[in-house]
Amino acid sequence: MSCGSMLRNLTNKGFEPRCFPNGTSDSFRWIPCPDGHLCKGEDNAANVIPGYQMTMQIQERFNPEHWYVLLIACNLDSNCEWKDSAPNVPINYDIWLTNGRPNSAAVSFFTFNFSFDEQNTVQLFLLTVCMYAILSIIQSGANFKNRQIPPRSIILSRIITMKLIGYSLQCFNVLLFAYDGQGFFIARIAGEVLRNTSVQVHCLLLILLAKGWDISYPGTEYPRRTIIMWGILAGLDTILFFYNCTFVYDVLHDVDIYSAWPGHGMILIRIVYAIWFLIEIRKLIDSEQNRHKAEFLAHFGAGFLVWFVSLPMIGIVASFVSQLWRFSLILALTTFANFVALSCLVHQFWPKSSYRKFFADYTNGHRRLGRDDSHEFNDYDNYLFYDQDSDSDADFPDCEDAIRTQI
Repeated sequence: MSCGSMLRNLTNKGFEPRCFPNGTSDSFRWIPCPDGHLCKGEDNAANVIPGYQMTMQIQERFNPEHWYVLLIACNLDSNCEWKDSAPNVPINYDIWLTNGRPNSAAVSFFTFNFSFDEQNTVQLFLLTVCMYAILSIIQSGANFKNRQIPPRSIILSRIITMKLIGYSLQCFNVLLFAYDGQGFFIARIAGEVLRNTSVQVHCLLLILLAKGWDISYPGTEYPRRTIIMWGILAGLDTILFFYNCTFVYDVLHDVDIYSAWPGHGMILIRIVYAIWFLIEIRKLIDSEQNRHKAEFLAHFGAGFLVWFVSLPMIGIVASFVSQLWRFSLILALTTFANFVALSCLVHQFWPKSSYRKFFADYTNGHRRLGRDDSHEFNDYDNYLFYDQDSDSDADFPDCEDAIRTQI
């Protein structure tokens, strides 16, 4: 593509004192800049940020828009025509994009280094860290109340811990990004890895429960085939995650998996998880003879099936939303869905929850008797009532008659 075709729209609006004196937009800068001096085109040194050679200011008075920095080797000839620059000149540059003029009293810490669509990121991560910290404390209290911590609660505690650490690292990254515009790469990657791993382990826990693990039988052993199948899916998801994280998105946009083929692969794996969960929970319900437990499993399966399909559903909803709001919407909805799903598991695994009777019991060594599972209590009650009805007054004579007979 020629320089003239690329810069045709800018030519109609951009200002250049020799060729485009009627332009209204300060859009052009020329390089190379003299070492230690301002670049060509900077006619007012007061507008340049100290320590920099050029400054471009853009004002959007009504609606936010996306702006891009275009670095092209083009120049204006003597006839004010765009031509390719002939010399091959290596340059070093450091571009700092801000939402507001640096050192201005009007700028906000939460918006200064963020694009418009990312300006709620810091608040969302701070709120998420607080929520998972509270959930972690609650789950720790539940484990403390158990004499023997069930395997399901152990896995759930590890998921919540990974979530808390992962979001804490991501929160640290965005806070640092808000401060210096660069962030902390290691914290970003570590946080994303922990977040993605926690989701995979969450899927494993739900599928194990759907197979009856720690429900129909104690969870002392793990189904080998299930672990192998899950390992394959989790491995593929991790590979796609790293590819998406490394080659597709920048420091903040890893959460948006709907815009490239690696993210589409991750969504497909999530759908496979959902189908697998649906098949297993259906088998478990059909094999359950206790009506109340079968009803619980039906509600359990329906509720968490919604969580499995929430990822593709959020993508469908977000596709109808403007890109200016899409990033914040995806981040908020996915975070909320994961938090609600884990909170429901914490409630159901709670030691004194009414749902505890539907899971494997580790508190008593003997078999529990229940009215839903056995008729022994009813038989014993009927026996007592029968004895009381069969006892007549003749079997127990009055004291006066007994004394009179004895005399």
